[in-house]
Amino acid sequence: MRDLPGDASGSEDVDFNEIWFANQLIHNACATQAILNVIFNSPQLDIGDKLRNFKDFTRNMGPKMKGLALSNDLGIRDIHNSMARPADLQDALHGLAKRTALTDSEKRRAAERAKRKNKPAAKKKKKADEDEDEDDDSDGETVYHYVGYGRESRCDITTDEQIFSYVPFKGKVWELDGLRVGPLEVGEIPSTSKSNDQGSQEWLEVVRPAIRIKIESLQGSGHDIRFNLLALVEGGWEKRSDEFELLRREKRALERRLDKLDPEWKTKLEDPTVYSTAEDLFSARADPGVFNPSFGFLSSERGKKILELPDDQILQEWLRCCRDAQSVTMLLREEQEKAQTWATESSKRTHDFEPFFRAFAEALHEEGHLLPTLGLSDPAATEASASRAQKE
Repeated sequence: MRDLPGDASGSEDVDFNEIWFANQLIHNACATQAILNVIFNSPQLDIGDKLRNFKDFTRNMGPKMKGLALSNDLGIRDIHNSMARPADLQDALHGLAKRTALTDSEKRRAAERAKRKNKPAAKKKKKADEDEDEDDDSDGETVYHYVGYGRESRCDITTDEQIFSYVPFKGKVWELDGLRVGPLEVGEIPSTSKSNDQGSQEWLEVVRPAIRIKIESLQGSGHDIRFNLLALVEGGWEKRSDEFELLRREKRALERRLDKLDPEWKTKLEDPTVYSTAEDLFSARADPGVFNPSFGFLSSERGKKILELPDDQILQEWLRCCRDAQSVTMLLREEQEKAQTWATESSKRTHDFEPFFRAFAEALHEEGHLLPTLGLSDPAATEASASRAQKE
C-alpha cells in the first residue's frame, strides 16, 4: 500500500458526500477503480445489491478511506482477479511467497547478527533491517492482492501509467484520477442539459478538449505512451430488448384499433402471410422484462401517438412496426453472437490448460513419441545402437 504522490492535486472544496471518489492505494487496480468511479456517480444505473451496499457503506468516508475499503473488499477483488489468466495468478502468488520468504530470511539473519555482536549498534542495525523488510513487504501489497493481466500490464502508481475517468455529475464534468487528492472539475455543462447529465450528450463537448489536452501533455513528456479511450454505455442486448418490447406493445395497441375499425382486416391484407409471420416473430421471443428505467414513459408516449393516429394510417403503422421488429430481431441475434464470442474468448483466457499439457506430454513420453516430437534423440536408444555397432 502506498501514499499518494506529493504532486497530486485536485479540487479541495468538493463535497465528498455528493460525488463518490476513492484514492488508489494499491497496484493493478486502476482500471477497476476507474469503472467504479463512473458507475458510483451514475445514479440512473442499477448496480446491484453488493455494489450498492459498498457504496452506502463508504458514502461518508474520505477518498483515502474509500480507497482502503476498496482495496480490502474481497468481492470486488475476486471479480477483478477472475479475469486474470492462471499464469498471472500463479506469478502473483509466487512473487508474494518469494517476498515473504525473503523477509523471514532477513529477519533471521538480523537476529543472528544481533546475538553475535550483542551491542547497541547491532540493535540499530536490526531495526534498520526490519524497516527495510517492512518496505519490501509493502511492495508486495497486502494479502488482498490485485492481479495484473499479463507481464506488461502492471498498473503502477505513477502518473504516466494510469487509468482515470471522466463523468458528468451535478451539472459539471469531473476528472476522477485516483492519484489526485480529490475530484478535478473540468467544466460546467450547458444549463439546458444540467437536469439530465447522464442522458445528455452535451457533456461530451466539455470533456473532449480536456482529453485532448491530457493526451498532448503526456505525449510531450518524452515517454512512449499508448492510449485507449473507452466508454461505459448501455448494453446492446438490453437496449435492443427494450426496443423489441416497445414494438410488441405498439403492435398490440395498433391491432386493437384495427379490430375496432374492421374485424376482418387480417383477411384483407395484400400478403396473407404477413400476419402469421408477424405472430411467429413476436411469439418466438419470450418477454425478458425491461431494463430502461424510463421504459414506462416511452411506452405511454407511443400509446398516446397511436391513439391520435388517423384511421387511414393505422395499417401502414402496423406494417412498419412488423418491419422494425424484424430489424431489431436481427440486431438481437448479433448481440447474442457477440456475447457468445466474448464468453468464449474469456473462457480461453482464464482456463488453466496446464493439466492438459502435462497429461499430453506424459502420454507422449509413455508412447515414446515425446523426444522425437521435440526433435531430440532418446539417450537409451542411442546407447543401445552404439553398443550394437561396437559388437558388430
